[in-house]
Amino acid sequence: MSKERSSSAKRKPKPKTAKKRSSPVKQPHLSDPYETVSFWAPRLREGAVLVTAFLTFYFVLAFLSYHSTDPGFSDSGVGDKVNNFMGVSGAYLSDGLFSLIGYVAYILPLWAGFITWKLFKKRNHIPRFEWSEVASRVVGLLLFLLGAAAFLSLRNGQGGLPFGAGGLLGLKVSQEALMVFGLAGARVGLIAVSMFGLTILTDISWLQVVDTIGEYSVKLFDKLKGKLVKTGRQFKEQKQHLEVQRQRQETVQTKRVKIESREPPTIKRPDKKAIKQSTRIEKEKQVSLFETFGDTGELPPLSLLTQADPDNPKKGYSE
Repeated sequence: MSKERSSSAKRKPKPKTAKKRSSPVKQPHLSDPYETVSFWAPRLREGAVLVTAFLTFYFVLAFLSYHSTDPGFSDSGVGDKVNNFMGVSGAYLSDGLFSLIGYVAYILPLWAGFITWKLFKKRNHIPRFEWSEVASRVVGLLLFLLGAAAFLSLRNGQGGLPFGAGGLLGLKVSQEALMVFGLAGARVGLIAVSMFGLTILTDISWLQVVDTIGEYSVKLFDKLKGKLVKTGRQFKEQKQHLEVQRQRQETVQTKRVKIESREPPTIKRPDKKAIKQSTRIEKEKQVSLFETFGDTGELPPLSLLTQADPDNPKKGYSE
């Protein structure tokens, strides 16, 4: 029995203890699957932002202060004075780019500013670097610059720059395009090349651009139509109001003229009625020569009474 008790005691299951689960490692939230978080990413991105911002500022001042008398690749300059704000380096840079691609060089500071904005927007992340993407961007930039420079050479000729508005490259490309396609074909082809290069450079969709322009055009048309309808309604109401006001003024004027042309009433005093003398007065015109005293049985003469007032018939004696 003791052995059975000992075996049963051994067979009793032990209470299970809850195993501690390891907490999952929190992964950083990535807004883009092609982006990775790195310790150096924010610092490198901030440094790139500063560099591109400086280049943008440098390009803008160098191009705006370009002077043909400064020393450069196309001219040795006049005198020792440099008029460019960026000094000798700015003079050589602006002269070299203007000589190469003409006025299209102003695209470079815009592109540098765009890159600065993109770097600043995602300064805490660094995208995966791919040489194929970088090469495609560079090819797109070159196609856009060549197409735009050649198109400007066809349009503006010299343009006040050493090799014309499109520079030396634009001049050569435009000459070859004229020989092959003619003037109209060269213009259309160069515009197509510029748009294709801009598409590769910025990932812009021209179909989406057309849809957006059409959408805003329809909205603008509806807005202008609503304003025209509202203006027409207001003009019609104002015209009706002026017509009612004119008719009212004419009515008032007609009544005024009628009142002014009416003869004023004349107030005449009524004719005085002749007072008919009674027979007794006629009889008493012959007064007696002698006064009689006492009661003789006769009435006193009427001459003793106050004469009647014609204006006030209530005064005086009656008949």
